[in-house]
Amino acid sequence: MLMKSVPVEHRVLGLDRRKLAATLAVLALIVLWAVAVPYIDSSISYETEVAAGQTFDVGSGVTIVPPTRWEVDPQTALTQGLLVVHNSGLTVTVTVGTFDGDLSELMESANDSLGIDRITSPQSSITTTQGSTGLIESFDSANSHGVFAVFAEDGVGVEIESLGPEPMATRFADEINAMILSLQFGATS
Repeated sequence: MLMKSVPVEHRVLGLDRRKLAATLAVLALIVLWAVAVPYIDSSISYETEVAAGQTFDVGSGVTIVPPTRWEVDPQTALTQGLLVVHNSGLTVTVTVGTFDGDLSELMESANDSLGIDRITSPQSSITTTQGSTGLIESFDSANSHGVFAVFAEDGVGVEIESLGPEPMATRFADEINAMILSLQFGATS
């Protein structure tokens, strides 16, 4: 098969003028993906991403270490008593407040407010690396799987709720567990 030569009147800079629009469109896409998109990506700030070992003061002397590279809800990071982190559709909410009572009362109160459909793993005891003892259970709700843990010490109550799609809850179970175990009471600011 022989290539035909493009007549001079159809050439611009050695290119076939009839195909110039398509060539320029392809060139524009290459510039967009090779230059513009990386520039935009590098200009996006990831200040809300959790750094390795970063500890958050949730309030009332309670600190916790969220999983590395998870996103922190910036509004809750500034709110005493509340911290929300998320990753891949999975959300972990830490709520701190005053509480003078039994852990089972705190768990029962939380279960009532969450509207849990089915407990998949009954309450069991959990101990943080600091030595604080709490209660933990797994549950299912509409299209989601979750873990709920409660702790109370010296008039301060902590609720930790993890909720998200089942595949993500299973995938990040170890990171969520490590976050729960990192909870500490009595931190000084």
